[in-house]
Amino acid sequence: MDVTFFSGLFGPVMLAAGIGLLINQKSVPKIIADFAKSPALMMLGGAFSILIGVWIVREVNVWELNEAGLITLIGWASVVKGVLLLFVPSFVVETATSCSKSGGLMATAHGLITIAGAWLTYLAYFV
Repeated sequence: MDVTFFSGLFGPVMLAAGIGLLINQKSVPKIIADFAKSPALMMLGGAFSILIGVWIVREVNVWELNEAGLITLIGWASVVKGVLLLFVPSFVVETATSCSKSGGLMATAHGLITIAGAWLTYLAYFV
């Protein structure tokens, strides 16, 4: 699979999610709390994250400062997130809860997600 496939897949999702999170920042703590109440959802989320991450890494595992490098970073981050959700879900919830209380940190993270999504979308659909 071509890196453009992953850019076209994840770019619009990251762009929409980033904008949605920026607009609805006050909802993030409740979303985290609701997620934490469902061990089944955390296990499913962890397994799905590993599946997506391994798929990306098997197809695009290029460590360069370009589109492929960002896709690779997303893949490895997904694998790590999935492993953490499966093996230490309480750590994930505690970390996410702590981060959600820092408005500046969350706004920065959501802004970076939005920018990365916009860049991947641009590369996939307009270049």
